[in-house]
Amino acid sequence: KSDAVFVVPIDTAGNTYLVQQEHYTTRELAWQCIAGRTDGEPVEIAAKRELLEEAGLAAEQITIMSSARTATGMTTFRTSLCLAEHLSEDMSHFDSGEINQVKKVPLADIPRLIFAGEIAATESIAALLMATEYLKIHRKNHAPN
Repeated sequence: KSDAVFVVPIDTAGNTYLVQQEHYTTRELAWQCIAGRTDGEPVEIAAKRELLEEAGLAAEQITIMSSARTATGMTTFRTSLCLAEHLSEDMSHFDSGEINQVKKVPLADIPRLIFAGEIAATESIAALLMATEYLKIHRKNHAPN
C-alpha cells in the first residue's frame, strides 16, 4: 500500500476544515482532518487531490510540515503532514459518497475538541496540533489565539 498524506487547510481567518467520515473498520462516524493515500503521487499533488475530494477545497500552497511513521516497528508506512493555504471552493471533485459532512472550525478550538473526544484519530490529532505549533513558530500572524 502507498504512503499517506494528512492535510490541515487553513483559511485567512484562521479556520481549519474537518471532515466526518465513517470507516469500515469501526462503523462509526469520526471527525478528522483531510487524509488519504498518496497513490504513488508526489506528496503535494496527493494533498491537493485529497483536499478537493474530501472538502471541496483547492489550495494554491501546500507545505509539508513533517513526515511521520505510523506504527513504527510494525510497518514501513510513512505519513506526510501538510498545511494547505490560499484556499478556494472547488466542488468539481468532491466525493459525497465518502464524506458525510465538512465543518469549518477555528484552529484555536482544536485542542478543546481533542480533549473533549470529538477528534479521536491519532494521525489527525498529530497533524492538527502540528499545524497549530507550525503556525505559531513560522507565521505568527496566522497563529491561533
